[in-house]
Amino acid sequence: MKFIQLSLLLIICFVLVAESRAETGEQMAAASAEKYPFFTMKDTAFSFEGEFILPEGYRYLDSTELTPYQYWISGFPLWHRYKPVGMWKGRKQFEADEISRAVHLPWKGPSFRDVGFPIYIISEYLRHLHQESNFTVIPHFGDTLDYPTWLHSKMTLSGTGAVRLIPVEQRDSSVYEYFKLLDVAMRHSTYKSLATNSDSISVDDIAPGDLLIGHDERGREGSVYFVLNMIVNDSGENLYCVATGCPEACDFHIPLVNLDRDNPWIDTDRMFKLISDYPFYGVFRWRLP
Repeated sequence: MKFIQLSLLLIICFVLVAESRAETGEQMAAASAEKYPFFTMKDTAFSFEGEFILPEGYRYLDSTELTPYQYWISGFPLWHRYKPVGMWKGRKQFEADEISRAVHLPWKGPSFRDVGFPIYIISEYLRHLHQESNFTVIPHFGDTLDYPTWLHSKMTLSGTGAVRLIPVEQRDSSVYEYFKLLDVAMRHSTYKSLATNSDSISVDDIAPGDLLIGHDERGREGSVYFVLNMIVNDSGENLYCVATGCPEACDFHIPLVNLDRDNPWIDTDRMFKLISDYPFYGVFRWRLP
């Protein structure tokens, strides 16, 4: 009799723990969906704290040490450790063990290259704040692309390929219009124009959301890394985690920078080695309104 009672008690405890975990996972997913408009998971969420190790003596920064945008970036959701990096044509770019993690940033189409993802992230941050009207991008060549102007314009290209906005009848704001402008902005951006939309900053000021950009003289060939998170120790030494896309559209991901996939942290010297093969390179901060 005691054995049966004990068994029933164990079963009840197991069910309660399972339900508690399910609720926790659903709550995590709901919190991520509220903070990140693009979040798609319903029953769980993967985070830096849950996926990565912290070197001894280091900690994450809190909201008082970062701007609202930087703090929003530092909490970006991740995919699980088994997700590979897919290409837009349906094939794989990297197996799961060839990267640290894929970043939970859904996308579709050829515009989502490494150059496009920083612009996409900015657009999602403004959407999170309900400030779509502040979305502005200077393309590689042509008229500045801003959302209010976009809603009463049609886009054409000049004979030299410059973006031109021609006034037309006003259209209503919508998710469709917003992301149509985003697609145009990404398609007409280069490594050099990313820097044009940004301010050069000191290496000592690097924070989540900043860009490491290297490019050739024309600005069409290059590399860009997005600072996704940072940690600090009591001595004031910082380590960083960067993410990137591919020259051809693929999943946004954290590259494998150490032998351990659970350790994505590098210092500034190693970050600069990612872009210093190009004649023009530096650290940049996107100009937010």
